[in-house]
Amino acid sequence: MSKIAEDVRKRHEQRVLAMASSERVELALKLGWQDLEALCRAEGISREEALRILRLGRQEGRTPCSFLGEGR
Repeated sequence: MSKIAEDVRKRHEQRVLAMASSERVELALKLGWQDLEALCRAEGISREEALRILRLGRQEGRTPCSFLGEGR
């Protein structure tokens, strides 16, 4: 990583660490919604379709927990 990039990363990290936890959660949610909007624009899809795609992506490769099938 370049010196400039490292300095920017450190300043950003310091700003985030100085935030209250509620502010960090708010920032994370804001960034998530911005990413969702970017996906919609990039793929030319609706918000609902983007959410469906993301939900399906979370399921890929997952195997059900073994204890859930034991009738407990």
